[in-house]
Amino acid sequence: MEHKKILSYFQVKSSHGNKSQCICPAHKDNQASLTITEGSVSALFCCHAGCKTEDVLQAVGLKMSDLFYEEKRTSSSWQAYVESREKRKIEAVYNYVSLNGSYAFTKVRMQGKKMLYGILENERFTYGLRGRN
Repeated sequence: MEHKKILSYFQVKSSHGNKSQCICPAHKDNQASLTITEGSVSALFCCHAGCKTEDVLQAVGLKMSDLFYEEKRTSSSWQAYVESREKRKIEAVYNYVSLNGSYAFTKVRMQGKKMLYGILENERFTYGLRGRN
């Protein structure tokens, strides 16, 4: 499930970066003691009053499996590595070929129109184009 969709099940009091402070639905909460963080593959929950994640989810009709982002399940390890390193999400990947049709290099478009160039071999992305003819 998408992170914004997960947050729609909760009463968000404030958000800062990838963290949101919410009213915990599993106990009487006047302090917004539930922190929901956008992790790399799923939403992460922490009730500072001690509620179990399962209890918080049950209170709003969600399951643990709902916390995982669909697009991350299909992304490869090299993409997760680049997103983690760049602290941005990948928007598009372009593989370029030479005139003879063989692979030449990969261009990766990150959020904010940042472009990365490198070589993609054996599901591993190497930054830069050095040593390529």
